[in-house]
Amino acid sequence: MTPSATIGVPDTTPQPRTTRAVLVLVFVSLLVRCGALWLARDAQPWNDQVTYVQRATDILDGKGYTGSYQSWVKHPGERQLQTLPRYPGAYQAPGFPAFMALVMGVCGRDEMWIKCAQVALGAASTWLVFALGRTAYGARVGLIAGWLHALDPTFIAFTHYLFNETLFVFLFLLALHLLLRDESLPSVASALAIGVVFALAVYVKSSLLYLLPVLAVWWWWRKRSAAGRAALTLALAASAWCVCMAPWSIRNYQVHGGFVLVDSSGPYNLWRGNQPNAYARRRMSSDWNVRFPEPFRAYSVAPVSEVGGSKLVEVVQDTLHVDEPTDLEMMRGSQMAALEYMLEDPLWSAQRAWYKIVDVWNPTSFVMRHLFKGGYGEIPKLLEVALSWWCALSYLALLACALPALWLRRRDDFAMLAMLVFFYYTAIHAITFGLTRFRLPVMPFFMILAAVGIVTWIERRRLRGAHAT
Repeated sequence: MTPSATIGVPDTTPQPRTTRAVLVLVFVSLLVRCGALWLARDAQPWNDQVTYVQRATDILDGKGYTGSYQSWVKHPGERQLQTLPRYPGAYQAPGFPAFMALVMGVCGRDEMWIKCAQVALGAASTWLVFALGRTAYGARVGLIAGWLHALDPTFIAFTHYLFNETLFVFLFLLALHLLLRDESLPSVASALAIGVVFALAVYVKSSLLYLLPVLAVWWWWRKRSAAGRAALTLALAASAWCVCMAPWSIRNYQVHGGFVLVDSSGPYNLWRGNQPNAYARRRMSSDWNVRFPEPFRAYSVAPVSEVGGSKLVEVVQDTLHVDEPTDLEMMRGSQMAALEYMLEDPLWSAQRAWYKIVDVWNPTSFVMRHLFKGGYGEIPKLLEVALSWWCALSYLALLACALPALWLRRRDDFAMLAMLVFFYYTAIHAITFGLTRFRLPVMPFFMILAAVGIVTWIERRRLRGAHAT
């Protein structure tokens, strides 16, 4: 195999054969997710999953987008937001609740409709992984990468969890596909579409926000032979992005009396991952007792301390000397407190950052967490153990194939992009806090690189066999 170092080189694989293989791939991906959804039809949501549904219901009931620190400010003492009255705000990004509200508004208010929509998005993401792999390295790599995504237990499971990862990964991959599918510069319509899809992705997870300028610089550098036209393309995409983001930012200004671009949870996450009880010294996480079974006992089910917003309200009250802080004051106060904690002991902050990186990239999975917390109800122990090991071993095997390929292809455009995305998501969660579900946007890149490693290994075996005969 001679994978191209440049994204966007036309694929020469015979089209009818590739089309049939892709149809089978997407159909199996859809079938597997439908089967998992049926088997897990009684899975119980908790924490963010519940509050997402609550906000979606509020949208359908004409209450607008609810989610504000005022739930904790006005009702002190409660840790869980889901048990409190809700107020207009922008505590978390609105994209996923809006998506849920759209699905429920069209199909009905049963949560199963949301999961069905996510099953479709998961299968579509399988096609996008194939398309990105084909664009970067050819159809064989794309197909293998697609199969790795189609059969990955964590991606399968997230289609029936009510977290925003499935929607975000789909939008992120779609935006990258639109950006990278042609070696030539995108048309005006494509540039505008790229901006819109990236905006929708930011609405789902605002953590993408700070990657976009880095991604733009990387893409412009690739197109530097036509620097002026490339800059114009980026300007068009950025304009479409701004137009899409403006209504929400204006609404936030009207609600809060100050600027909130997407959400206000970033400072809370910064404080939560750096407050004194976030991680116990010399231990991998906040709670040494809440551990996965052996041999994964080194890793915590709840890595960062489960500290609710009521505690943060107390901290902000002490920091800013206000009795009932506004959401903007909550943002400012939590940032100030987090920075103070980090600067008090920089050495410990650096050590804690390493623990957070381990929390993101360790071999456990949210599927294992769901099993451990009884989210699937009573299931046979053998099945629980089998699913846990499937998650851990498939992840480790994926990295074992991807990391050597990443090193060997490190000068390729796609490998550079993969490293940018990997280091970005590692860095932001080293600063805030880490959970294994936060690595999901990076995994399709590793799947494509793992496919490169697999195809390279097959080709080398063939060559050895040919020389031997």
